[in-house]
This record gives sequence, structure tokens and C-alpha cells, in this order.
Amino acid sequence: MLIKDSDASRYFLTLGIEINIADLWVSHYSEHQQYLYDTILKFRDQSWSYIKISQWFNDNNILTTRGKKFIPPSLFSIVKKKKISNDRFNRTFQAKINEAYIIVIRFGENISETERAANPQLQVAVKAFVDYLADGRPVKVILTTPFWTNLGVNQNFLALSEKNKWPLIPLHDLGLANENMALERFENISVGRHPGDLGMERIATRIWTVLANEL
Repeated sequence: MLIKDSDASRYFLTLGIEINIADLWVSHYSEHQQYLYDTILKFRDQSWSYIKISQWFNDNNILTTRGKKFIPPSLFSIVKKKKISNDRFNRTFQAKINEAYIIVIRFGENISETERAANPQLQVAVKAFVDYLADGRPVKVILTTPFWTNLGVNQNFLALSEKNKWPLIPLHDLGLANENMALERFENISVGRHPGDLGMERIATRIWTVLANEL
């Protein structure tokens, strides 16, 4: 979603992400409750009846959580409630991204293996990723080449751009100039070769120039 600031020269792009999870609240299961549940399951795996298990608990002076002797229905109840709890708190949900109307694909530097970078399967993977984010909605897509020159990725992105009519922003030339890197800030050269403040500003400028035309 595009939001215009009170300052007419500024815009903000917003992205909504909907995530459902089941473990924000976790049932407090005491050690005694867990022991009872595990013991019941152990004996059930040995084909013991609930009558025999309850008798074993009582013979060994093991009481319920309320301090009472066991009867078969109480054992069945423990297993049933624990199963419901497990099913409830072990649920998983797929994250859903909303309002992704413009997608900027900015990666590729770390695909270092030449065969992988040049493999046309990269095009298939990127297109599938875009389709996943779009989730059936019409979206605009912008590609960029990597900051570091990567001929295989560049060729794949160029093919994607031509095939899908996606704008392609060249960034690889920026990675040829030391002034665009963070070499002076890090002793490790590999880290320092990442974009510095000036490099990030120039990347942002190039992306915004194309992005503004797509809005």
C-alpha cells in the first residue's frame, strides 16, 4: 500500500504480514501431571488396561493431582485432555503476506557457484517466490542485478525481466568502485566489500527512480 506523507515529497510503502501462532500461551503442565501422563502411555503401550494401571498407581501410593486414589475414568480423562492440549498447542499456521502490491527482488550476491548462478532453474525459483508473495493478487515486480558482478545471475534476471516484462535495475557496476563499499569500516575485506553508506544511498536512488515510475 502506498501512503502519502503530509510532506508531499515523501511516500511510504507498507506491507501487511498476518501470522497466526498457537504458542503465545502455553499450558502449565506440572511435573506430576507429566509423570502421570507418561506412565499411563507406557503401560498402555504394554497393553495394560486402565483398570490395571489405576490399581498400579494405588498400590504404589501415587495419587491424582487432587490427592485422590485413581479410578479408570480418571486415567482416560488425563490422556484425553493431554491429547487435546497437544493438538491445540502444536498447530502450525502458514504466514500470510497482505498488501504486497510491489515486490522488489534484491539478491544474488552469495550465489557463488557458477553452475548454480547460471542455471535457468533460478528463474523458475524466483518466479515461484513472486507467485507465493502475490498470492493470486496482481502485483508489480522490480528486479535488480547483484551489487557484486555475477554474470550467471545477471543473465537469469535479464531473461526473467524480458519474459515477464519486469523492470531490471543494474547495480553490479556500483560494486566495481571501492567508494561504494564499506572497506574503511571493517578489517575483514569480505565484510567490507558490502555496500557502505554511499553505496546504499546509490542503490536506494536507483531503485526509487524506477519504483516511482511504477506507482
